[in-house]
Amino acid sequence: LWEDPLDGHQERIFDELYASDAWLEAEDALQRQPKEPGCSLERVIAGLMFFSDATHLATFGTAKAWPLYLYFGNLTKYARSEPKSGACHLVGFFPSLPDSIKDVLSSLPRISKSGIAALQTHCRRDLFHACWNHLLDAEFLEAYSHGVVLWCPDGVLRRVFPRIFTYSADYPEKVLIATIKDMGYCPCPRCLGRKSSFDLLGLFKDMQDRVVKLRTYFLERVRSARGFIYKSGNTVDGSKVQTTLGEGSWVPTVNAFAEKLGPLGFDAFRMLVVDFMHECELGTWKALFIHLIRLLYALPGGDRLVATLDNRFRQISPYGNGVIRKFADNTSEMKRLAARDFEDILQCAIPVFEGLFPDDHDEVIQSLLYKFSQWHALAKLRMHSESTLSVLDETFKRLSRQLRKFRDVTCAAFATWELPREKTARERNATNVRSGPDNRDRDAGNGGRKAKRFNLNTYKYHAMGDYIQSIRLFGTTDSFTSQI
Repeated sequence: LWEDPLDGHQERIFDELYASDAWLEAEDALQRQPKEPGCSLERVIAGLMFFSDATHLATFGTAKAWPLYLYFGNLTKYARSEPKSGACHLVGFFPSLPDSIKDVLSSLPRISKSGIAALQTHCRRDLFHACWNHLLDAEFLEAYSHGVVLWCPDGVLRRVFPRIFTYSADYPEKVLIATIKDMGYCPCPRCLGRKSSFDLLGLFKDMQDRVVKLRTYFLERVRSARGFIYKSGNTVDGSKVQTTLGEGSWVPTVNAFAEKLGPLGFDAFRMLVVDFMHECELGTWKALFIHLIRLLYALPGGDRLVATLDNRFRQISPYGNGVIRKFADNTSEMKRLAARDFEDILQCAIPVFEGLFPDDHDEVIQSLLYKFSQWHALAKLRMHSESTLSVLDETFKRLSRQLRKFRDVTCAAFATWELPREKTARERNATNVRSGPDNRDRDAGNGGRKAKRFNLNTYKYHAMGDYIQSIRLFGTTDSFTSQI
């Protein structure tokens, strides 16, 4: 608690995992648990924080790795984030399906191309959770239920109980962990909100659904669906399997966390915390910045306006020790930019975009950039109080209203098309895609470019409403961001 020296009122402080609501709940549940027979040792928690991210190891070539890392939440986040602290433990590497799996699937009788893709995705999910079945073995479950007696660094013998609190990953891995479809009808790994209602961001119904429609795993449904696949020969994505699974974008893969730890009271979906780097700086802000560039190209003299924007970014001087770096290249081209570069762009965006749009739209965009910067700064605070969380909540609601106004007023006033870099990337991947004659005729009339609209119905915008709850449960975002 923090006490105001002026009026003496006290406020709860949120920063470390070991001072969060989830930790206090786990500690309370542990102390209520019956003691081990004949054991009077102090019982404590070992807070496990997992991180995983599939990574390409070379710019050229196909070498890749999928490491799983572990941090202990008992350590302060300031020690865990130090590169040379030794606080990061490599658990292992997840294997990938071999390329020869396509040959095996193609040899199956009466299987279509879409069926091969569905089966390959199903095998990938099963392989991932089979790995976690090995990690969550009988020895781990024994320690989870009964603890392990260890000498602690202070020389005291204690009974230590491992508890999983967070699992930080990008969205493709989140849906893999949650055993749901990638961008299905209910794409959120934490709640059952519909993708079609994601643009209600910040409204009462949206915030209510996040609390009322939390995900609950039904293991028997999944086992029944797998029975239809492996015993009756139904397709993985067939109607009978989907009807058995029910609504929620579920997939017929047994969730290792729900199967092994669910009976012990573990929530496999709550641990999938928000990821500030992937979901904000490389997600919502990057998407917004790209669409602002599209809008500039849609204006009369768009090439000149984009060149002016690049010139303004180049004139910005570096600030601090790596706080804001020099913008050397054309920022609008976004070549090889990391999350920290998009953060720099956001911090400098208000004066750079000023005056580039017509007056009525310029006011909307300036207000949007200010509210986004304010929300970004508040969401990234390393220490929160009840007061700052209230400010974050109000800022989020204002930002949500401004995003809808931007979509309905400014974006609706212009016809926007994909950027040159987007067109190049699409054409590079088009060799594996069969494009119909209708698409070819439509694109040809606009120089081969496709129309692009500002889309609020994405998981990454939806996730912005979960930050306050995540901070209350697990501490501030710098404690579990994948940027560590």
